[in-house]
Amino acid sequence: ADPLYTAASLFDFEDFTVRCATDPRPVKRLVDHLFEQILEQTRNLVEACRGYDFIFYTAGPEIATPPMMSPRTFQTFVVPYQTKLIEIIHGAGHLAAIHCHGRVRAVLDGIIETGADVLEPIEPPPQGDISLAELLERVGDRLCLMGYIQDQEFYTAPSGTMSRRVEEIAALV
Repeated sequence: ADPLYTAASLFDFEDFTVRCATDPRPVKRLVDHLFEQILEQTRNLVEACRGYDFIFYTAGPEIATPPMMSPRTFQTFVVPYQTKLIEIIHGAGHLAAIHCHGRVRAVLDGIIETGADVLEPIEPPPQGDISLAELLERVGDRLCLMGYIQDQEFYTAPSGTMSRRVEEIAALV
């Protein structure tokens, strides 16, 4: 679970984004309260999985990316919480992935700062806002990248298109 995503699910999303921008203190108190519960759940879950190889995913950060929320909001409501959760996951010997559709350019440094091992699905423009070349340059060897193909293409692209897309991506790496 992600504390920001959990908090947002209690509101109309538009109302929630406005509250984060205009009066973040009550939202922060709610997120902090939810985080205490999520910490305990995460500790129990990773301990139950000890001895097995797992990648733990969180999808909450994607709701705090532009244009829905500002990079500053991402830094406040995502980075410290994800960092702590990922420390717990790593402490139990597991990997951590952040699932984040959309525009990641402005929050990429924050994603790296969390200590996540994987970022996915990484959408190319127009849904995303960063080229694969820039992404690779900024990330270096600090983060495994997974994706850069629109999932809709798997269902709508003509035969052979996906093989060519994968080859194009692989040539850049």
